[in-house]
Amino acid sequence: MTAPAAHPPTAIRSGAAIKRSAELTTYLRAVAAREPDPGLRCPDQLAARLIGPEWQRMLRLPLWIVRSRLEHNLPGSYFHVLARTRHIDRLLTEALWAGIEQLVILGAGFDSRAVRFQDQLSSVRVFEVDSPGNQVVKKERLRAALGSLPGHIIFMPVDFNHQPLSEALISGGYQTSLKTFFIWEGVSYYLLPAAVDAVLKFAAVGCGVGSSIVFDYALESFVRGDYHSRRAARMGAVYATSSEPFVSGVPDGKSGAFLEERGLRLISDLGPAELEQQYLRRKNGSLSGRPSDFLRIALACNG
Repeated sequence: MTAPAAHPPTAIRSGAAIKRSAELTTYLRAVAAREPDPGLRCPDQLAARLIGPEWQRMLRLPLWIVRSRLEHNLPGSYFHVLARTRHIDRLLTEALWAGIEQLVILGAGFDSRAVRFQDQLSSVRVFEVDSPGNQVVKKERLRAALGSLPGHIIFMPVDFNHQPLSEALISGGYQTSLKTFFIWEGVSYYLLPAAVDAVLKFAAVGCGVGSSIVFDYALESFVRGDYHSRRAARMGAVYATSSEPFVSGVPDGKSGAFLEERGLRLISDLGPAELEQQYLRRKNGSLSGRPSDFLRIALACNG
C-alpha cells in the first residue's frame, strides 16, 4: 500500500493543531475512564474536567456509540491511548519506587499525572513542558477543576523544534545531577528528526545516572507511507491530509540500536501484541480492541 499525497515535512505545528491534538488525546482518556470493566478502565478520572465544552458534549453519548465512531474514524487510536495511559502510569509508579528525584512531562498537553500522583510526588520536583499557548489553557482548566493551580508543578513553555530543552529546563530550576523520569507521550512523531534526537540525547546526558524516558514512537515504515494493513493505510490518509502529519519514526525492529546511538539503553519496547495482552483484555480474557499497529512504546535508561 502506498501513501497518499502528504504535507511537506516541516513539522511546524500551529498552536491550534497542538491544542486540538491535546484535546483529542484527553477526550480519548475521558472516554476510556468510562469503561465498565475495571480491568480495562483508564485511571484518568480527571480527563473529563480538562477538555473543552464541545468535547464534553460528545462525552455524554453512550459509550458504545463513541467507541464505534472512534474506531471508524481513527482505527486503533482509542485502544492505543487506553493502553498507553495505563502502561505509562505503571512505569511512573515503578520509577517512584526506584527513587526518582525529578519528573519531566514533555509535551504535557492536558496530562493529569502530576495531579493524580500528587501524594507520591511529594518529594519529587515536577516539570511540565509544553507550548506556551497550550499551557495557558491548561492552567485555566486546572484552576476551574481544582479551585487553584497545583503549587508543586513547574510549568515550562518550550517549542521543541526551535528551543533547546536543556536551556528551558535549567532556567526553571531543573538540576542535571538528579535521577529523572521523562514522560514523552504522543509527541515524537510530529517533530523533525533533529528535535527528536535532541530530546533523547538530553535524556541520556542531561540528568543523573539511572534516569529513564518512556515515549511512544511511530514505525519509520509508516512515516514513509509503507502501510502493512488496511487500518494503518486509513490512519496514514488521515495524518497525511491533517495539519499534523507524521514526520519522524524509528526504524522497524531497530529501536535498541536507534536509542544506543543517542546514548540510551533500551529496557522495553511494547507493540500492539504486548499492549493487547497486558492492558486490553476483559475479565473473561477476551480482547476489548486492537491498538494502532504502527505505534510502539519504548522505555530506555541512561545507565
